[in-house]
Amino acid sequence: MSRPTDALFDTLRDYVANGEVGQALEEFRNVLSAQYRHDGAATKFRSFDKEAILQLGRLKLAGRNRRRGTTDDQYHDRAMAQISSAVLDLLEDAERLLLSSGKLPVKQAPIDLPAPEPASPEKVWGRTTLKSLSWLHEGLNRARSVCRVVSPAGLGSGFVMGCGMLVTNNHVLRSAEEADAATVEFNFQEDETGRLCPVTPYRLDSSRFATDPELDCTIVKIAQGDTPIGISSWGQLTGEVKKLPELGDHVTIIQHPNGGLKQIGLTANEIVNIFESRLHYMTDTLPGSSGSPVFNDDWQVIAIHRAGGNLIKNRHGERIFANEGVLMRDIMGLPRLGELIAAGVAPR
Repeated sequence: MSRPTDALFDTLRDYVANGEVGQALEEFRNVLSAQYRHDGAATKFRSFDKEAILQLGRLKLAGRNRRRGTTDDQYHDRAMAQISSAVLDLLEDAERLLLSSGKLPVKQAPIDLPAPEPASPEKVWGRTTLKSLSWLHEGLNRARSVCRVVSPAGLGSGFVMGCGMLVTNNHVLRSAEEADAATVEFNFQEDETGRLCPVTPYRLDSSRFATDPELDCTIVKIAQGDTPIGISSWGQLTGEVKKLPELGDHVTIIQHPNGGLKQIGLTANEIVNIFESRLHYMTDTLPGSSGSPVFNDDWQVIAIHRAGGNLIKNRHGERIFANEGVLMRDIMGLPRLGELIAAGVAPR
């Protein structure tokens, strides 16, 4: 004779086997929600709920990338297999805890509720996503400081801080020699009519250069050269190093995905994990976005985007499927990088 626990979790596993991973996760969260109310030691189950939310985020991202054609069938199938495997592990861990504690999953008893009031069309769900038009205008102004990096190693993104200093990833510009051979291009974007804007290129001055492979950050001076438009006309961005971002905060990334025209990631943009110097978020990026600024809602740079995929999320080696940036707090805290950004001058 099967136990109620077996029957419930067998049903959830059947959902996963039939490709209905989202349904399995939603039903699982319903079970956890009922357990919270029944069991005073609800904290045991909250880690399961958090993991279920993260897996739902991964599922949503995989589906969105497939619909947009940014991933092929093989990559999508591999991502779905990883998510399904993680969900099965999650169900097994939860089932084991319930059995060891001697507690059965609680089904919520029906209760009588008063008739609901007429629905109101105004509602904010969780944290508001409403933004003022002035916020958008400020974002467009800050976007001027974001540029495309063209190097012998490939294409990337970067931005201006300090006294005309380019900030990007170490894997975009790994050495002074690569910086000497590289070009940065500002205004590589479309105007409001969809026409290409005139691009302004600059070379780099590697006499003011610093890099750190561990933090995946490179700082190098932008050379004025013979370009008639002054570097200062593109403005400069400011970093936030004192107040750490929190889980659930919104982030925005202005970038050159695939090394193409400048774009902005505005949706599905919550922070989902913070681990040491790494910030994990769901904002869309692509190869070529490396080196882009990750903004908070005040348009301050809180991180430099560097990677995406199945990333390490904690000291236990557990992984999360998300995008990743390096916190400006850690970059500015490293003297050879922070001093170069702050002063615009530092020894190589």
